[in-house]
Amino acid sequence: MLNFTREFLSRLPMPPAIIDWNPWLLGCGPEVESRLLHLLAHATTPSSGEAERLPDLSQMSALRASVVSDLTAAADPLVLLIDDVDRLESYERATLVRALLSLAGTPNLVVLLSLTVDDPGDELEGSLDRIAHVSLDLPVPDRAALQGMFVDRIQPLMAEAREGGLVDPEYWTDVCVNGIDQFLRTPRDVVRLVNAVNATFPAVAGEVNPVDFVALETLRLFSPIAYDAVRRNPPAFLLPSHVRRSEDGSLAACQAYHQRWLDRLDEVSRTNSSQLLMRLFPRLPDILGARVMVSQPEDSWRTLLLVCAEEIFPVYFQLSIPTGAISNADLQSRLEFVGDTNQFSATLLELARDSHPDAGARLRAFLQRLEAHISEQVEPDQVAPTFQAVFQAADELLRREQRGEQSFGAQESIRRIVRQLLLRVEAEQRLDELELLIGSGSSIATVVDTVMMLGEQHGKYGGEWREGAETLITLSELARLENLALAAIREEASAGSLVKSPRMPDVLTCWATWNRGECRTWVSREITDEDGLLAFLEPFMNDAGAPSASARGPRVERRLDHRTLRPFLEPSAIVDRVRALAKRDTVSDQHRQLLDRYVLDYELLQQATSADSEGEPDSFAA
Repeated sequence: MLNFTREFLSRLPMPPAIIDWNPWLLGCGPEVESRLLHLLAHATTPSSGEAERLPDLSQMSALRASVVSDLTAAADPLVLLIDDVDRLESYERATLVRALLSLAGTPNLVVLLSLTVDDPGDELEGSLDRIAHVSLDLPVPDRAALQGMFVDRIQPLMAEAREGGLVDPEYWTDVCVNGIDQFLRTPRDVVRLVNAVNATFPAVAGEVNPVDFVALETLRLFSPIAYDAVRRNPPAFLLPSHVRRSEDGSLAACQAYHQRWLDRLDEVSRTNSSQLLMRLFPRLPDILGARVMVSQPEDSWRTLLLVCAEEIFPVYFQLSIPTGAISNADLQSRLEFVGDTNQFSATLLELARDSHPDAGARLRAFLQRLEAHISEQVEPDQVAPTFQAVFQAADELLRREQRGEQSFGAQESIRRIVRQLLLRVEAEQRLDELELLIGSGSSIATVVDTVMMLGEQHGKYGGEWREGAETLITLSELARLENLALAAIREEASAGSLVKSPRMPDVLTCWATWNRGECRTWVSREITDEDGLLAFLEPFMNDAGAPSASARGPRVERRLDHRTLRPFLEPSAIVDRVRALAKRDTVSDQHRQLLDRYVLDYELLQQATSADSEGEPDSFAA
């Protein structure tokens, strides 16, 4: 309104002099009146100089009289525009009101004050009634006009995101009309929100959904209590399964948290904030006891980069990719090679060999996103090349964990990816696809683990079969795959590469299950010399686990367990050789400790067995 007034006055045939003054912005403090008189004195007598020292209390009356005299004698009026009066402290407002009262009736002086009064009974409004000749209330902004203003100004951001497939028109309309619009009461609110989004969104463009980002920025600006509630307790809004359990009190604690932050809001803010949050977090209505009509399918949350996707959530609040995460841009550039065996295999190998400190976390994030990408977007003709690429790179992925780096669940990730790929293949074609992979000489560890995964669905290999549960292949097809996997193990053993393959103990366990005699014969050949024995034991020592502590007992040390070796050889047959190996200079300290512990465990077991035998009755001696 001040801008319109200034523009209109400047177009008059004989425009008046116009002065803009914002006592709050200039920080006038208790000097409000002296600064006002100084400003008017300079306007009426420019030669007085703007930098002249402010009048003290003894000079105020003389200066006021001089200003009134100059204005009375002036040929043209002076218009003083004063903004943000409502932002002044109460004592500053009182001083300003007294100053204006002292100038009341001065010819050629017109004062226009602009301010916001939220309460019709506000003390400020009562004070101004004593000096204001005319009071005008600006009309409440038209709701449709505000919506149009907001949509027009945010459109450039949305247009670019819409081209990337991140803006669902129905979802955007629902969040905008039934969520964001409730907070936009004035044009200034629209400008604040658009400016905030334009300032912050470029940092995460392409990594978050723009609809959700604008919605959260709305809460940050206009409902900071709600925004802070989300930022400080993500599980209460993401609501993973462990938060929704009622038997351990998790659900009640979550509901209590929501009640606490909602109680801090007034009724209107509580309604507006909860309505917007329930659209952003589709599981939240169940906790708050409400229903929201429009929400995105859960299997699309990650693809659309929504804030309700657990791995995407931190990006919205950090305005950057968290350490160890993989950016959506990086992800998409790598996923472009899905369907090209050589290129995608090279991509996986590059990630597996990355030596950066957070490479393991980034690899885990990529494999998780790859699993979702396969389930949602991989075309049927891309399945076979992706299968081959994963099996080609699998050994390198598994070896990364064997090198003692932080575990990222390589085997479990590969297993889930294989499962998703099989689900994309017609049931009658799955056996052919798997036979091709097994016969290609790919990772023997992954071949064996895939067979075990499929067998667990039928209740084999420690799995539990339940009627109606998912089975990707039939029992007869499983038997065929077991025979092929056994042949692949034999081939790997004959080539001399089995002992160096990742997760060799797991492969041997399956071999012993399918043909124990054959497995033991191979082991006995491998350990004929000391180097062969050490090479055979090394994978078992690497998988010996980390020290742990029982809740009821003493610390449990890492150990080369007799029980893990018993399916392949007799522990007693190698104890003397293990004792000698522990004394070799080439053995690492960590392995030496495990070898010594193996010998100690054997000796303690022998002593315990002897003591039991000596204590038995004679009738059992025979």
